[in-house]
Amino acid sequence: MERDLEKSQAALQEFIRRQQAGQAAGADALRVGELTRLSGGASCEVYGFDLHAGDGTTRAMVLRADRPGKDFSASRADEYAVLREAEQAGVTVPHAHWLGSADDGLGVPFMVMDFVPGLALGQRLLRDDAYASTREALPAQLAGELARLHAAAPGHRLPGATPAGDDPRRFALAAVKQWTAAAATLHTDYPRPALDLAARWLKLNAPSVQEPVLVHGDFRIGNIMFDERGLTAVLDWELSHLGDPAEDLGWLCVRSWRFGRDHPAVGGLCTRDRLLELYREAGGRAVSADQLRYWEIFGNWKWAVICLLQAASARAGSRPDVELAAIGRRVPAVEWELVDLLDREQSQ
Repeated sequence: MERDLEKSQAALQEFIRRQQAGQAAGADALRVGELTRLSGGASCEVYGFDLHAGDGTTRAMVLRADRPGKDFSASRADEYAVLREAEQAGVTVPHAHWLGSADDGLGVPFMVMDFVPGLALGQRLLRDDAYASTREALPAQLAGELARLHAAAPGHRLPGATPAGDDPRRFALAAVKQWTAAAATLHTDYPRPALDLAARWLKLNAPSVQEPVLVHGDFRIGNIMFDERGLTAVLDWELSHLGDPAEDLGWLCVRSWRFGRDHPAVGGLCTRDRLLELYREAGGRAVSADQLRYWEIFGNWKWAVICLLQAASARAGSRPDVELAAIGRRVPAVEWELVDLLDREQSQ
């Protein structure tokens, strides 16, 4: 559904003026420039705009708004809280300024944050000569970002963040349960044996975690901003939760984030062993190769479920979007990767 940008611009301007009233001189003179739709944002609508102050200064900003309808991602309030918490822990993120509700003029929850220069295009990162130095710098930078995040205070602001019970496997089992339930909403007329097999294996082999950490949940190539020198920001925090730190590391190893490159395994940038080494050097916990493999399998399975959910929303007409429909075409390749990973586990 196309947003009425002129009405949204006016509503956003009034919202920001209300937030600044009594806090900054000249709040009534603040002016929101034209909203420009930014690329990406499968779970949110993302717009860039300039915020003009009465003294003539201009600040580049981003509006991140819920799409109409409900999906599997966290609320903007949860994402806003986690983003602020990550910033306090030293993670490189855009500063989130304001959180708005559906009653604040845009009709959906939203937040406003700083614009961060850079790109988030994985294909260009891995192929363009201009980013050769970035490719060398990123493995250590990514490991450092995760180590800082995982050392932060747990995300206590997230509702239902701690699964009930004292089973040390409960965080992994809760993650499998969450995405199994999401897959069950699809009501497809054809079987997905690779996904069923993976779900069964994940339940049987769930690892223990004694002290859960704040997990990003979607930390991958494609959700980081970069320039010719390296990382400029970590984006898209709507899947954050409490869990095993190895979950974020395993998600980085999912084949889809190599954007057509078979190797190296970690986002086309480095090996799995090198990632674990860099993570430990940055202060992260010790993570075994077995833990990493488990969460890599989980990541591929979760990504297949997400692809199916996105495609289903496009087919149902609730979110008619070519990008969402195209995402569904990736499922067979992810299923093939799952079968290959599970076959290698069986042969060990």
